[in-house]
Amino acid sequence: SSGAYTIITSRVGNTLRVSIENNKTLKRVWNNELNGDLTFTVPANINCNVDNSSGSVWATGLNGGELEFSASSGSIKVESVQSPNIIKFNTSSGSQKIRGISGNIVTNSSSGSQNISEIKGSVSAEASSGSIKLANINGDITASTSSGAIQIEGMNGKLNLSATSGSIVGNNVKLMQNANFNTSSGSISMRFLNSLDELGFDLSASSGGLSVGDSYGNKRLVLGRGQIKIIGRSS
Repeated sequence: SSGAYTIITSRVGNTLRVSIENNKTLKRVWNNELNGDLTFTVPANINCNVDNSSGSVWATGLNGGELEFSASSGSIKVESVQSPNIIKFNTSSGSQKIRGISGNIVTNSSSGSQNISEIKGSVSAEASSGSIKLANINGDITASTSSGAIQIEGMNGKLNLSATSGSIVGNNVKLMQNANFNTSSGSISMRFLNSLDELGFDLSASSGGLSVGDSYGNKRLVLGRGQIKIIGRSS
């Protein structure tokens, strides 16, 4: 404990709870801020729920357990983590940088970008205001943005992408199952590693052209009889 804040720890069963309370005893703090870090080293297979109301969260090297990371006003950076459970990330105002994860992840951000890479597992990402960038994903991707672009550089799996106001761009995409793309105000551009014989397209756009390989359409383009179906809608 210090004059400005108190670190409180308590144990409930097998759960260790750690929190910081502002004592509000200091009338003036340098630059009107209190700066500091809390660092924890934890054993494998432990459940971790980190919630920071004002500040960033950084974690690395966690193995197993139920993992959840939240920051109300600050960024999240997590790397080199694996878990058989769904790993959750939440930010209200701040970016997320997630890298080197073995396991399925779910992300949500109200205001801030998401940068997700080197994932062995499925990704479910949602951003209200900010872009989502995904790279080298070995698993299915479901991503949606209200105001921001979705960019993919390398993936292997199933795709379900939606952008209300923003473009959808993908390179080095290997589809293993069907794909859906939707955008209300923005373009869609995807480069697949699959051969065209594997794919079947059903594309429509309220304005702008459509193209698959050397085939072109205006407002609607249906092409191919491959087992993997691609549905794209741009309104």
